[in-house]
Amino acid sequence: MSSVEHQDYPLDEIGRLSMMKLPTLPERHVRGDVIATFQALTNVNSPIKYLFSLNADTRTGGHNFKLLKSKFNSTIRQYFITNRVFDAWNSLPAEVVQSQTLLGFKANYDSYCSHQRL
Repeated sequence: MSSVEHQDYPLDEIGRLSMMKLPTLPERHVRGDVIATFQALTNVNSPIKYLFSLNADTRTGGHNFKLLKSKFNSTIRQYFITNRVFDAWNSLPAEVVQSQTLLGFKANYDSYCSHQRL
């Protein structure tokens, strides 16, 4: 924190967050969405499990929990979790998605994201 206090010029929000190695607000939103998706796909009693369809196509690379993007004719579902999380979830590596516990998933996801920012 001492390096932030000794700046001669004011840093913007992104500069302060990157200096302290903290994620931005959109990155935190994506993290929340992928955590909710992991819980929905791994918890048998999840009330939102039925919202996600897994892609049964074996030709897709990566992990076995690829989401199938549903098509819709209106923009009502544009900001719904299944549409927001689709690209982020499908781009995750198998070691993150196939975590055994929620705590393990969070740790693996955070490690993956920190390596992506470098």
